Amino acid sequence: MPARVPANAKVFYLDFETSGLDVLTESIVEIGLLDESSNAVFSTVVRPPALPGDEPTVHGISSEELAEGPTFAEAFERLLRLALNGSCASPRASSR
Repeated sequence: MPARVPANAKVFYLDFETSGLDVLTESIVEIGLLDESSNAVFSTVVRPPALPGDEPTVHGISSEELAEGPTFAEAFERLLRLALNGSCASPRASSR
């Protein structure tokens, strides 16, 4: 059963991009947070545990860009600080 969101709560939408299409073996390489009007509130590339080779990810993000990004833990900590007063939803949330 979905959680109820208070009427006056800010609602944000999380978007995660991965380094490939296999959710069991790929890493998160980008995190986005959108407000109710689809405006980007937060967006960052994420340095995965292992950088892909010379080929860009399926999203066109290069290894050089990823190497300069924060780790997932660092990026998610920044994201949580922004979203603490709102409710987050993911458009592709699963029960996994």
